[in-house]
Amino acid sequence: MPTLLWLITAAASAFGPITPPPGVLFAINTGDGNGVPPDNRLRWNFTTAAGVGGSPALSSQALVYFGLGPRFYSVDTADGAMLWSTSLPDSFSSPILSADSKTVYLGSSDNHLYAIATIDGTPRWTFQTGSFVNSNPALSLDQLTIYIGSDDTNLYAVNAADGKKLWQFGTGAQVVSTPALSADQQTVYVGSNDFNLYAINSVDGSHRWNFSTGGKVISSPAEGQHQIFVGSCGVDKNLYALNKADGTLIWKYTTDGVITGSVTVSEDQTTVYVGSWDNNVYALNAVNGALIWRFKTGNRVLSRPTEAGVGPQNAGQKVVYVGSDDSKLYAINAANGLALWNFTTGGPVSTRPAVSKDQKTVYVGGFAFTKSEQP
Repeated sequence: MPTLLWLITAAASAFGPITPPPGVLFAINTGDGNGVPPDNRLRWNFTTAAGVGGSPALSSQALVYFGLGPRFYSVDTADGAMLWSTSLPDSFSSPILSADSKTVYLGSSDNHLYAIATIDGTPRWTFQTGSFVNSNPALSLDQLTIYIGSDDTNLYAVNAADGKKLWQFGTGAQVVSTPALSADQQTVYVGSNDFNLYAINSVDGSHRWNFSTGGKVISSPAEGQHQIFVGSCGVDKNLYALNKADGTLIWKYTTDGVITGSVTVSEDQTTVYVGSWDNNVYALNAVNGALIWRFKTGNRVLSRPTEAGVGPQNAGQKVVYVGSDDSKLYAINAANGLALWNFTTGGPVSTRPAVSKDQKTVYVGGFAFTKSEQP
């Protein structure tokens, strides 16, 4: 069984129009990849002023950034000491860090995108949209542009240095999906609640193509070698693989539940991982969509899977970490879909796990979406 290193408990707070339950951020030892972790212990616990929303962001300086409005935190991963906390007007999306770890970007349900200095939590700039920003930001590799969706139906490109708008692209409904940039940085892909996945020129915001699904595209897309992968919800329960050049369908895989969680492509780009409201985590062949394995949890899976290694003692072995609304974090052997271990938390695990650079610790907690009905 895995061993808890430390935890952060949190009280409830509002996330847009949804009132989430209390949240907890956990730091869990990942073990040796065979289900046998080292003998570690609870290091500390820390009570926050609000819940833990979204996935935590890990910096190169061994700091973790997380929270849910009205407070956002910076914590030292070594000993759990809080370095700072800052007050924000409302709840917010998962944060993303700049390459130099000096700025953290996050969206808020007060309609703004924030850039916050990681040294002390002071805002560098804010950018206002017309509605909630539940979409997570995406940052270009050159660190010049932030892409963010809004419930005002737009995708925005924002100058990362000063928060000035570069362009906006209008869809037909809310943009909750997190944008994904192509490997060549020329195209940004994003889903919309108007049932479409869009491919947009990342430089000028012009339309390249769109693909219509049978339901809202809340799921965030992921790019493969030649494909773009995305899930859909409502009456549509498919994971789609599309030609990233023109948006034509390559294959689709039908699950028994809606897909609101985001897609992960394996490091070698041969496998696609996704969770479904049918309580399963799926591993599919990226080329043809064939089922490699399916892992059953005890409740719906909204969490985005994370693939990671297990350290030098088992070099080459991969583990998939994923949460479930059954209150557990699972570690799954990526090769065969067998459980390595699970860790029971105090509530739904809807966010994406974050793994430390040394692959010895996995961080998870909070919730992204806890409505009982399917969207």
